[in-house]
Amino acid sequence: MRSIAGLLGVALVASLATPGCAALRTRAVLRDCPDTLAGPNALGPGERLEGTYRSRDPGGESVLRVILERRDERLVVVALTAIGAPAFEIVQRGDEVAIDAPLARFLAVPPPLVLRDLHRIHFPGEVGEPPPGVLVSESEGRVRIERPACGHEAEYEAAR
Repeated sequence: MRSIAGLLGVALVASLATPGCAALRTRAVLRDCPDTLAGPNALGPGERLEGTYRSRDPGGESVLRVILERRDERLVVVALTAIGAPAFEIVQRGDEVAIDAPLARFLAVPPPLVLRDLHRIHFPGEVGEPPPGVLVSESEGRVRIERPACGHEAEYEAAR
């Protein structure tokens, strides 16, 4: 038998982790951390990139296995959790971006910000100079991005 306190705790957690809260946080982060996206053709036909993406954000930390691949005229990004569960999928076709994010409310980082970081990491020539305040550095095979305006830091390491 569950206790009333336990049920209230579950209800409170569920109310805080609603899609509405995640959507508000995502809009604020994207407003505060603008960046440019390259077109889907920045990745060669049939090309695939994989790596580990770690981020620290005001909501906590996220560690994701990310896969980028080009399918026809689309750039597809699949992010998996540490146990291999699909966290989200992003499909970019031209300037349009569609996101299917079943676990987004449990992630500290909004999926669109992951997409912006991956473009900044993999397609620097296509996206141009980083926006003011955005710092990008590389060391020992890892790329680090700092976006102080929204309290975001990320590190990417390509799979070997």
